[in-house]
Amino acid sequence: MRDWQAAGVWRRLHQVPLERLHAASEINWRRASVDSARVPAKKRRSATDPNPTDRGKAGTKRHLLTNARGRPLGLFLIGANCHDSPLMAPTLDAIPPLRIERRGRPLQRPDKLHADKAYDVRVRRQECRARGIRPRIARRSIESSDRLGRHR
Repeated sequence: MRDWQAAGVWRRLHQVPLERLHAASEINWRRASVDSARVPAKKRRSATDPNPTDRGKAGTKRHLLTNARGRPLGLFLIGANCHDSPLMAPTLDAIPPLRIERRGRPLQRPDKLHADKAYDVRVRRQECRARGIRPRIARRSIESSDRLGRHR
């Protein structure tokens, strides 16, 4: 598995279907969404000890970037005990270059990026703008959870 990772097999397995979808104009680049989910480690005891200050979690966290149609564009894996916010840029950079023709820029970016309150940091907004993406990130102190499902 590590050899395949080092050889770029997984990245290529993700890139080929995306290139075919891109060639068929099936990727909606107007909106994208980023979020993460923790996957607990198998064959491990509970990671939460009775001590409330010991919150280290065993397992991995998947950061996934999907387009408006729910198609995965980028994926980044890391340990489960990491915060979501610093991993926005690596997840955006995980979009593989999609070449249909030999000319022009091969890399595509979404126009807007929707994210939850975990990504509400000025630096993350700047990272989006530096890549030409308009950030649509829920604000911590302004928007409440009763507005879920509405476009920002």
